[in-house]
Amino acid sequence: MIEYDIRRAMNNLSEKEKKKLQELKDRINKYKWESQHHLKICKENLKKCEKKAKDKFSKEKKYYLNKLQLYRYLYGEDFNVDRAEAEVKKTIEWRLSIEPEQISIKECEDAAKHGFLYHYGVDTHGQPVCYIIMKKLSEALGEAQNNGKMAEFKEALYKLLMRTCEQLQQNMIEKEEEETQQTEKKKKKKFGSHVHRITWIIDMGYCSISMAQARALKDVFYAMGEYYPERMARCIIINASFWINMIISFAKSLCSTTTKAKFKQIKGSNQQIKEKLKKIIDPSEIPESLGYGTANYEYSYEEEIKKE
Repeated sequence: MIEYDIRRAMNNLSEKEKKKLQELKDRINKYKWESQHHLKICKENLKKCEKKAKDKFSKEKKYYLNKLQLYRYLYGEDFNVDRAEAEVKKTIEWRLSIEPEQISIKECEDAAKHGFLYHYGVDTHGQPVCYIIMKKLSEALGEAQNNGKMAEFKEALYKLLMRTCEQLQQNMIEKEEEETQQTEKKKKKKFGSHVHRITWIIDMGYCSISMAQARALKDVFYAMGEYYPERMARCIIINASFWINMIISFAKSLCSTTTKAKFKQIKGSNQQIKEKLKKIIDPSEIPESLGYGTANYEYSYEEEIKKE
C-alpha cells in the first residue's frame, strides 16, 4: 500500500523507526560548513561570496532538518541511517553546486519548447499531476540526434525536470507551512491535504523509441531520482508497446519493492483509459487534448516564458 499522507505515516512509526529518524536529524544537525570543501563545489556565483554561500548552506540544511523531509530519505533507504545521511548530505551539496531553484524556463528551451512535459491538475489524493507525452519526447530526441545536439538536449531535459520538481516542491513547502500554522480556519488550497508527492502520467501512445534514446532518458531520470527521493506518488504508463514494456520491466527490476508498487499500466481506447483513470484522476483534471480528459488546457512554452 502506498502511503499518501506523510504525517499519518510518521505517526505510525515504530519506536525503533522513531529513534532512527531522530538519529538522522541529530547527524544532519552536526553537518557543518567547511570552507575549503564546500566553496569548491559551489556554483560560480556562490564561490565569489563565502557569506552568501554559507547562508545558502544554512538554508538548505534547515530545510533538510525538517523531519518530514528526513523521513523521505530514511524511507527511501529502508530506514538505513548511514545511507540516508549520505544521501541528504549529497543533496545539500548538489543544491550548492546547481542551485536548481534558480533555473529559468529559457535555460530549458531546447527541451521545453517541444511541450512534452508539463504539470496540470491534481489526482484524487490532491497530489499534483505531471505529464510526459512520449510521442513528442521521442520526436524531440530524434531531432537532437539528427542535429548532433543530444548532449545539449539531455542537459535541457535535466533542467526542465529539475525546474518542474522545484516549482511543485516549493508549492508543497508552502502548503506544509500553511497547514502547520493554520488549524482553525479552512482556506482553499492549491493542492490537497498533506501533499508531498507527485503523480506522473507517461503517455506512450503512438510512440517509438530507440535503445539510444532509452539510455539517454535512463541517465536523466536516474539522476533526478537521486536528488528528489520518494517524491513520486505513482507512475501511470498509458498504452505502452511490447518493446516499451520490456524496457519498463527491466527498469522496475532495479527498483525497490515500494517503488515497484507505484507503477501502473493502462491500455485501451481514450474512453477506456478515461474510465480506468477515474478512481485516480477525475477527467476534469486531465487536459482534453490528451483524448481522455475534459480540462480546457494546452501547454504553451511562450506562456511559460511570460509567467517569468
